[in-house]
Amino acid sequence: MQMLWIANQRSLDLTDDFLIQQAQSGNPDAFAMLFERYNVLLFRLITQLVRDEHLAQDVLQHVFIQLYRSLSILRSDVTIKAWLCQVARHRCIDEMRRKRPLFFSEIGESPDGEELSLLASIPDTAWQPEKQFE
Repeated sequence: MQMLWIANQRSLDLTDDFLIQQAQSGNPDAFAMLFERYNVLLFRLITQLVRDEHLAQDVLQHVFIQLYRSLSILRSDVTIKAWLCQVARHRCIDEMRRKRPLFFSEIGESPDGEELSLLASIPDTAWQPEKQFE
């Protein structure tokens, strides 16, 4: 009966805590309402950080997957809005680190003293001059 009641309620009438409790008990409508409530805010935040709309959509999806996976362990002393923004920010940082360019100045020596160890570990897919000549 309560699931029918929540489906008929407007999203603005329900508190985040109530929606989380309903989502924890398996109500997909409650999770959908949380998504509707916060997806625009989070998308804007993520887009400002990563400056790539397609990547922002991927990050947003990961944030809500993390919310779904974390429903059972969410703390009641933290607001869901703050939690979602923090998760989004951390996910953006992870993405920016992953896509960060490698600068030549960061290439160092290997432990055995060989210089440019990172460059040596990158495979050369081009044919050697001898192979090209043949």
